[in-house]
Amino acid sequence: MRRRVQYGIVDAADADVAAGAPGFRASWQSKADLKETLMSIDDVPKDCKLYFWDGQLWLRWEDLDDLPGSEHDPLRIKVVRPQLAGASEIFATDRTAQKVAAFQQPNFKLPSALDELDHFLFRSLSAKLPVTDSFYNGLVAQNDALKEIIEPLSHSGADILAALIVAALHLDFEGGDEIVIAGQVDTLLYQIWKCMCKFDMDRPFTLSRKRNRADESATLKFKRPDLCITTSGALLFKGEDKTSEADLRKAIEELGTKMSNWGASFHGKVEYLLCYACAGPILQFCVLPRGSNIPRMLGTEISMGTQAGRLRIIAVAIQVYQVIKAQRAHLPDHYFPLGWTDHSSFSSIEYFDGYVQKRVEYSQAWPKQRRLFMTQVYTACKDSAYLIHAMASPKDSPSLETEGVIYYAVDLEPLGVPLLSKYKDQRPKTQAELKSLTKVCQESSA
Repeated sequence: MRRRVQYGIVDAADADVAAGAPGFRASWQSKADLKETLMSIDDVPKDCKLYFWDGQLWLRWEDLDDLPGSEHDPLRIKVVRPQLAGASEIFATDRTAQKVAAFQQPNFKLPSALDELDHFLFRSLSAKLPVTDSFYNGLVAQNDALKEIIEPLSHSGADILAALIVAALHLDFEGGDEIVIAGQVDTLLYQIWKCMCKFDMDRPFTLSRKRNRADESATLKFKRPDLCITTSGALLFKGEDKTSEADLRKAIEELGTKMSNWGASFHGKVEYLLCYACAGPILQFCVLPRGSNIPRMLGTEISMGTQAGRLRIIAVAIQVYQVIKAQRAHLPDHYFPLGWTDHSSFSSIEYFDGYVQKRVEYSQAWPKQRRLFMTQVYTACKDSAYLIHAMASPKDSPSLETEGVIYYAVDLEPLGVPLLSKYKDQRPKTQAELKSLTKVCQESSA
């Protein structure tokens, strides 16, 4: 298999390695050919590994303190020649995808019911978190209990995930302002989710992050949550950041006060939104049930100021990812902005949360007598599966634009079982199937 890779040799002393230093070039080569090329370089150190990620070849050092370039972002270092000479390199294949698969928990029904969230989010992971071997040795020497959570990279080969986790653990907490706190939270949550999305071979998807911006699917128009995580147009995770520990209660309250009455138009059958409130180094996971703007706290407060606390946050983040992934299946196939109106030559449909309003101007093609007939039809079909139902009997509604013009109007909502979704097609294919679906309606009409 041949792929396009970018590679090159630069000096570690170069001031702008991450931006792409001189010497980089694009080439078509197989992985084996590129490995052979790099093995011919005399001064690639033997304590580093090569792997492919994001269409590029990367070099990783065992000791992150020796990395050139950006201090907190080792994944931005391309193929680098350090100042100290070494021997031949060690070639390794990254196994982050296998590690992501090991975190999946098929024995649990997801998304979890609201009253089961605590148990699921804070239970032990089905696989341990990978960290570099040298970092593992240092952590367990300080706290032997961490053996239950982490494992040396040599056990799994999940280089990319390990590099992200180690980078998060290397950070010293700095709570000077909300921007700094937001960056540290992103390292513990969003960067982990982004990696898992990329390497999830089951049902890969993408997450989008918005900072200090409103989201049309669930937030109030002039309120801007500190963090919004969306997928398929719907908000599925949000957060609030404060600089002082004393403001944790305020951050929790803002999780609810910045929310609109979110519902089916964007979120389909999703029953709750996971979220967090952060105040200084303290992070508290919460949940917002559908139909409520009062957050419920999940678990206990966790400190970002300790490595054990950051490991615990990462472990919960991996469980949250699985819930979000399962919630995606409950989102609607299509969505329309609330209040949006779809006009046709005959009628108009206005979309509201949970129902739509159909309006038809009375005319020769749609006489007023039709309202009585449609009232009988909706009454006969009440509570029948596979049908659209009227929330109330159709009514006459005056036009807001033209005086004296009267419209037929009815509010409609879907009940029963949908005939067509992205997972199955239950549309009748024979006369017998059609008769079976409409039997209740026919009996009621008779």
